[in-house]
Amino acid sequence: MKFLSLSKRIHNSSFGYLPVKIIEGIVGILTLRVYTGLFSTDIYGEYQLINPYINIVHLLLIGWIANASIRYISKYVNSDQEEREGFFSTYFVSWFLLIILASLVMIVSAFLLPGVFGQMNLPLMLAILMVLVGYSFNQNILSLLLFVDKRGLNIILLLTASIGKLLLTVLIFRMIGNTVLAILLSHGVIDITTGLVAVRALDVGHKVRFKSVSMEILTTFLRYGFPLIGLTLTMALLNFSDRYVITYYFDKSYVGIYGANYALPAAIFTMIMIGMNRSYYPNLIQAYNEQEEEKVSRLLKNGTKNYILIALPAAVGLFVIAKPLATLFLDHKYVGGSHVIGIIAFGMFFLGLTEYVNKGWELKGSTFNILQNCFIAALFNMVMNILFVGRYGYIFAAYTTLFAYLIYFALSYVFRNKAIPFILEPKVIFKIVISAFIMGGVVKSVIFWMGYSNMSTIIGIVSGGLIYFGLLYIFGELKNIKEFLKDG
Repeated sequence: MKFLSLSKRIHNSSFGYLPVKIIEGIVGILTLRVYTGLFSTDIYGEYQLINPYINIVHLLLIGWIANASIRYISKYVNSDQEEREGFFSTYFVSWFLLIILASLVMIVSAFLLPGVFGQMNLPLMLAILMVLVGYSFNQNILSLLLFVDKRGLNIILLLTASIGKLLLTVLIFRMIGNTVLAILLSHGVIDITTGLVAVRALDVGHKVRFKSVSMEILTTFLRYGFPLIGLTLTMALLNFSDRYVITYYFDKSYVGIYGANYALPAAIFTMIMIGMNRSYYPNLIQAYNEQEEEKVSRLLKNGTKNYILIALPAAVGLFVIAKPLATLFLDHKYVGGSHVIGIIAFGMFFLGLTEYVNKGWELKGSTFNILQNCFIAALFNMVMNILFVGRYGYIFAAYTTLFAYLIYFALSYVFRNKAIPFILEPKVIFKIVISAFIMGGVVKSVIFWMGYSNMSTIIGIVSGGLIYFGLLYIFGELKNIKEFLKDG
């Protein structure tokens, strides 16, 4: 019974979804190793230009309704049959129309932006549209499974998609060779397939009817999601503009090197951020909808603390082992850009922390406040990139990204929604910071003493991890495991 109670506590805590994202992250890093080994730097650079553009179009035209549906699904699916039908009908009909619009925008863009898409042909165009539709399935439909008590299927489909993309890419590469088409086809096919399985699992066939489309629900979606159009555009500028500036000053090979090294910390922090966010966010929304203010405050405080506890040592560790990590997980032709890893890691840490600061505005449905802060950070990032990347190289793009994320966090914290407390406990944070930096020193010392090798890197990471959690235990932060695994 005690074991079952502890398992349930872990499942409902900030860490409940994290193991899934860790596995997915490991597959993602393995995928990066395979891709950089298979594809030349210019082909991988081409992928680093096409894929973000697809993400931008999706975020700009479709992402707003996906975020709105996640925010309000628990309100409608737990209501009567009429409201459930209204929710799913409004969402899926709107989503389908937006997919058509996004596809048309993508077709026009492919011919107007040869610097991004290269020489366009019918197979490449079809593959790009498949990636767009598949990405939307993956980001939208799979996420809904978490809010209708189908977490197990969500996990299976996520892991199946990650592994399936890797295997299918290798197979297609052997058939057609060194071309970006191999990556795009595999991603499109796998995401569409898993997305269709998710649609079937949601059992929306009898719930989606044109006559059940609700203007009231659509208005709710628009009120929450419309400001997110501006937010997603500025987030895209914040996250992806550096690649296009690098292309302007240099060529796609440099984008490939920069993008591959950027992808390592991004993969690790994505699994941390999404893994922890998806664990506690459904509980946070439910508590807010039920007007349990004390529980909302506790969930947000514990979620923030737990994120820092995991993410800060990850950032320090990535900074310390950047070159060994690049040597281990990237092909030799990409290792020259390893300095990017540590810089981006600290930037990603602040980006993830900002998500917790912004929860107060998200719960209130007031996303315009988030947009203002993000816009200022994105504008800074883009202007600095344009002015200095040509002079100082792509490494400067990594620094501008870090500074932009810092600005975004600082503005979000200063202008946060104080009606929903965001609590950072100074004593706790100090203990985590001290432990993390001592850990970094231990890792660096072990690698320096043993000499650079895969074995010394692994031993250094294990030693540093033991030191980190040992120090936290001594400081009293891990003694009460039940408190540590609270429902936030």
